[in-house]
Parts: sequence; structure tokens; C-alpha cells
Amino acid sequence: MQFTNIPPSIIQPVEEIKLSLKRIYKAKLKNLILFGSYARGNFEEGSDIDILLLIENVKNIFDERKKLSYNICDICLKYDVLLSVIPYDFNEYNKLRTPFILNVKREGIIL
Repeated sequence: MQFTNIPPSIIQPVEEIKLSLKRIYKAKLKNLILFGSYARGNFEEGSDIDILLLIENVKNIFDERKKLSYNICDICLKYDVLLSVIPYDFNEYNKLRTPFILNVKREGIIL
């Protein structure tokens, strides 16, 4: 995949987390969206890489975060980056108009 608006320094960890999430969620994975300082282009050294993980039928956000924690930690250690992956229900993302969702829709970069 070609990432035209993403800094080269985070392409490898982003690709790796993307592959890892595809293995975990398969068809339930609907989208990954980069948001926050890396999407806006105002990141600094030490900024975290914010990714919204849109999946079908999220029952419990905390269970989903727990499921991802080892994979995320491995990638963070491997590339010396801080990944913040937020699981979110795909249908809620499309229905809700919270400030958080509106911000992700405005600044987000689909991975």
C-alpha cells in the first residue's frame, strides 16, 4: 500500500499492525484509520501513533483491547514507537456524531 500522507518513519510499524489486525479479525475488520498528530502532520518526537480500529459487533471494548495488547506491545518494542489502537464498533462509528468521531472523520487517513 502506498502511504502518501504518512511519515516514512511510521510506515513499517503501521504496516505490521495492519497485517496483525487482519490476522486477528479477518472479515470483522472493516477499516483502520490513522488520526491524531500523525494524521494532522504536527507530530513530534515521542508522539504516539493513534489508530482507530473499526470492527463488526464489538461487545466489549476492554476485551478487544486486551486481545490486542500483546501484538501491539511487540510492535512498539520492535520499532521503538508508541501505538495507541482504539477498537470501535463499525456501525456505531457510522451512526454516532460525537466530537471524537467527527474529529476522526475530519482528520483521519484510511489505512
